[in-house]
Amino acid sequence: MTIAARRIVTLASVVLVLFFWAGCAQGHDDDHAEHEGHNHAEEADEHEGHGHDQEAGEHEDHDGEVIDLSAEAVEIIGLEIGSVEMRKIQKEISLNGEVARDFEQVFHVTAGKSGVVSNFFVRLGDEVENGTALAEVKPDDGSASFTLTAPGGCEVVAVNVSRGERVDAITSILTVAYLHELKANFDVYEKDLSMVKRGQRLLITTDAYPGKQHRGTVIYISPRVEEHSRTVKIRARVDNHEHTLKLGMFVTGRLSISSQEKSLVVLNDAVLQLDERRIVFVPLASGEYGVREVVLGQRGNDYSQITSGLKVGDSYVTRGAFELKAELVTGSLSGHAGHGH
Repeated sequence: MTIAARRIVTLASVVLVLFFWAGCAQGHDDDHAEHEGHNHAEEADEHEGHGHDQEAGEHEDHDGEVIDLSAEAVEIIGLEIGSVEMRKIQKEISLNGEVARDFEQVFHVTAGKSGVVSNFFVRLGDEVENGTALAEVKPDDGSASFTLTAPGGCEVVAVNVSRGERVDAITSILTVAYLHELKANFDVYEKDLSMVKRGQRLLITTDAYPGKQHRGTVIYISPRVEEHSRTVKIRARVDNHEHTLKLGMFVTGRLSISSQEKSLVVLNDAVLQLDERRIVFVPLASGEYGVREVVLGQRGNDYSQITSGLKVGDSYVTRGAFELKAELVTGSLSGHAGHGH
């Protein structure tokens, strides 16, 4: 074999070896890719399945707060539906107070000329009307005796001289006070102060006369907050035509206040506590009722302000919410309820 022929055989052998090696490498890569692809697919399937399971669990949690009631159960609990509306928040607050200890309308009865008090027709504490005879005075100038009379409906709160005592023109013989109208001071907490205005009406009661109500009007609001009680003093003018209120007497005032603007509201009885949430029940499909979480603002006597969770016109359970919560928590209506989801 010639040298040229040997070279051709050697070159062919090298080419065959290289071709065989390349084929083996490609096969190894294909196996690796197939194995890696299989792993990724399994991981993707596992991840996707886990995601669906988690979503399903969350959906079940939501569905766990849906109640399916039969028509019989609805009738038994007297369930009623209403609509979310816009209203002003009406609120009544109770205030502790005290009738002012000093007279503000006091009149000193004088003779207008010197003389001697010859007689008294009233005693300390007597209630008198306009023109009632109070005392008789004999003047020093020798003129006829004259009678001092009450300047109006009032009460004798002081007798300052004795019978037979000499007085001058400006001596206070008797002191009378107008008790048909008194002043009373009350404490208002800071949280309620924004809704208290001068001119507002309030009703006042006492332990001494529990069935008796006195009408009052706010006439003053202090500019100072008491440091320890965090309250503000207000003063009211109080009707006392029957003279049942006494100076310094403890009283209770009931002040009706209203928000300035209308708010989104639901009935107080519709709002319940569930775990850490405030909720109302809303109708879903026929016979189903779901939980709706809400955020509350001000609470009035009958309605609560809703700041989040509902909108105007939304339907909600106005009566029977407590029974629905009991069913949700304990299944107390299970004999009359449909199948829960």
